[in-house]
Amino acid sequence: MVETFSNVKIADFKATHAVGLILSNQHFDKIGMDELSTVKDNHATMKRSFAFLGIKEVIEVEDSYDDMDRAFKQITSKCIEADLSGGKTKLFVYTFVASHGIMYNGATKT
Repeated sequence: MVETFSNVKIADFKATHAVGLILSNQHFDKIGMDELSTVKDNHATMKRSFAFLGIKEVIEVEDSYDDMDRAFKQITSKCIEADLSGGKTKLFVYTFVASHGIMYNGATKT
C-alpha cells in the first residue's frame, strides 16, 4: 500500500521547487565533547550531495541556535507560500542534521 498525503500518492509527487536544509552542531562542551570532527565532513558531503541532485537553494546552519531558528522561519515561510500558491508550487524540503549520536553501554546509536 502506498501512503498518501492529501489524496496524492507520495510516489506521484513532482516537486517544482526543492530546498536543502543542513543543520550541524559539533560543540557539546557541557557533556565533554568539544569538537566532533566528522560533523564538518558530513555537512560538506551533504552540501555536495544537494548540488549533485540539482538543489540550488540550500540553507546552512552551523553551531548556532539563532541561525537554526531563522532557518526554520525561512522554511515555514516557503511552506506557507507554497500552500497559498494553489498547487502551482510543490515544495520539497530535504533536511539533514549532522551532529552526535548516543552511546549506551558501549553501543552506538547515530
